[in-house]
Amino acid sequence: MFRKCSWSAAAFASMCVAIVASLPACKKAPPPDQTSPDAALAMANAAPSGSAVFKTGSASLGERFDVEAHSRPSGTPKAEDVFAAFEKAGFPVTDRKQTLASTVAARYCIQGITKNSVTVSVCEYADEAAAAAGRDESVKAFAAIQNRDVFLRKATMLTLLQAPKTPASEAEAKRAAEIFSSM
Repeated sequence: MFRKCSWSAAAFASMCVAIVASLPACKKAPPPDQTSPDAALAMANAAPSGSAVFKTGSASLGERFDVEAHSRPSGTPKAEDVFAAFEKAGFPVTDRKQTLASTVAARYCIQGITKNSVTVSVCEYADEAAAAAGRDESVKAFAAIQNRDVFLRKATMLTLLQAPKTPASEAEAKRAAEIFSSM
């Protein structure tokens, strides 16, 4: 029923070494139109005001995050400054992560959460017109989400999501909106 293998141990070991040694050469080649991070950055900087748009859609998520991190605008409150102002007021935003800014046509976004379960998202835009358009798109796209408020200050958008909404989260969100509007 089964055939006995006639390979010697040395021959078998040699074959295994040859297979393992050839594995690194067998990785999948990127598609020919794959966008490099440098090319994607150039594309983002050449895009009209708004997001770091990826016209080919071939950049990986990591490359997109890298491009967005290197495409941050100036002349508007930075996400880190917004978070620092909240911390100074007594409610630090923890578990901060970069999020995909192109979802809301922004250049760069970071989100985190407060101790009272307010998710805080800060997105930076190329200019005030792009921020207004991004806010409108965000409000429209996420209209079904309750207890979500969106605010603009220059070319920066603040989104506050209370989940769940409690008296503590409500007070914290109100204070965050006040601080943001004064920046």
